[in-house]
Amino acid sequence: MRAAAAACGGVVPEVWPVTDRQRREAIERMASRRAACMDDAYFLSVYGALLLDDGDTEQAVLWLERSLLLEPDNLGAQADFAIALAMAGEPGPVRALAAAWRSRSDLPAALQARLEAVADPSSRYALPAVRLGMLAAARARSATQGELSVLGGYESNLDRSPRLTELTITVPGGPIVLPVEGRPRSGLTMLASLSAQWAYAPGEPWVVRVGASGSARTSRAHPQTDWQQRELAGSVHYGSGRWAAQLDGSAAWVSGPLGEPFRQTRLAMAAGRGIGACRLRAGLESERRMHRDSRPLDARYHGSVVGMHCGLGTADWSGALLLRRGDDVPDDPDRPGGRQRIDGAGLHLRGSLPGNVRVEAGWRVTKTRDATGYSDLLDNGAIRDMRLRQLTAQAALPLPIEGLDLLLQWQAAVQRSNLALFRYRAETAYAGLRYLW
Repeated sequence: MRAAAAACGGVVPEVWPVTDRQRREAIERMASRRAACMDDAYFLSVYGALLLDDGDTEQAVLWLERSLLLEPDNLGAQADFAIALAMAGEPGPVRALAAAWRSRSDLPAALQARLEAVADPSSRYALPAVRLGMLAAARARSATQGELSVLGGYESNLDRSPRLTELTITVPGGPIVLPVEGRPRSGLTMLASLSAQWAYAPGEPWVVRVGASGSARTSRAHPQTDWQQRELAGSVHYGSGRWAAQLDGSAAWVSGPLGEPFRQTRLAMAAGRGIGACRLRAGLESERRMHRDSRPLDARYHGSVVGMHCGLGTADWSGALLLRRGDDVPDDPDRPGGRQRIDGAGLHLRGSLPGNVRVEAGWRVTKTRDATGYSDLLDNGAIRDMRLRQLTAQAALPLPIEGLDLLLQWQAAVQRSNLALFRYRAETAYAGLRYLW
């Protein structure tokens, strides 16, 4: 029996394969000994895990299940089996196992992260799982992923402008009503984006992520409304048991013919704790906006954020609530409106429909109030109030080519204000292809 065990262990890879070729060679070696190793739980658990990494979910389920019948307490096999079932369309076991393991402090953080990433695509491990692959099922120390999308669509208000027929100006001699023709520009558009991201796990509690992206929108009918954006972003995450903390930073550059180019940097820190099927978090965030020429418009934002994210039942659905409050402080105290108080709230829902169709929906409201009157010429210097409501929906339909999706997006935005000049309505609809590699 010892000789048989040694023979089975002799074909198990000592170092986990990191390339497709290495993995398939290991699978072939183990398949040649499979008949003689049917009662070796360790052999079968590794064999099933390799098949899972190779995308053969059906065979992975078969051999991992047999491994667990022989050795039910193998935590790695338990996680692999639950993940394989989830990839086969049965997410219940992986969610149940993830919920049960959240209260355990004796498990390796990497093993918990691996399970959480599949159980909840929007978890704190979502970037390696959804955007950067599975970090080789948490066995590799790093992973990269790229994304390219090209969409075509229609926008009803390309530059978020008001629809006006008249504008009232208040002067000492009395109000003056000026006839104007303010019609939002609309038309067909193209939207393209490209991103590359990298995740690295230097040790069990730590995950480092960095990424770069670029996007652009163009309209042949109104090219003056075109825009381009570039962004660099990074984060450091630390997780221990049910507690986690994260530091995020980013820098973005936005330009276009209609608006003045500006740069925006952001720094945020947050901490959270898992409670049952939910995670609570709270944090602080800061932003800095700098314009190329109009220095009086430069400003800093400082605020706080609290949020909650919960799994919804045993299906692959989750919901999140986020609340924000902060102040936008101008560098120039004479900026129209002066200091701004900004309050926001948002809801987000995501999940899967039959056919592995991923759907997302979100609702967000942002309320902004100036500290001083915006202009003496508008409503006798009234203090400006604005309330922006946004509703979004997205569906990603997998296509026969691996990594290729048909992407559908829709958004409606309505901004109300006591000053007519700052009211607008906009709807957008896009459809196109997204490729992940």
